[in-house]
Amino acid sequence: MFSVFTKDLKHCFISNSPHVHLHHIFEGERNRSKCEEDGYVIPLKHDLHNFSSFSAHVDKNFNNQLKVLCQEHWLSTGRTREEFIAKYGQWWEFTGPRPAWMNKLKFN
Repeated sequence: MFSVFTKDLKHCFISNSPHVHLHHIFEGERNRSKCEEDGYVIPLKHDLHNFSSFSAHVDKNFNNQLKVLCQEHWLSTGRTREEFIAKYGQWWEFTGPRPAWMNKLKFN
């Protein structure tokens, strides 16, 4: 398995904690293999994954931020928005300021 976000799958992408779960960014059994194929997995410490109100599985804003990063990566590879929607079912939007951890990535 690989991630477009980091080569280090053993440390949390955001906090650098060594206690991580691999989060598949697009939910559902159908999307698990798609995420693995495209590298849309990210190592997150347990409370950022699914054990808190601010986790990727609970906090819609955080969840959308991750999805928007995947979309940015997708577009940076020369694929289109329409191709992304055909594969993942929709296009996600994120409004508001980008948190610092999002700025660690540049896909151009």
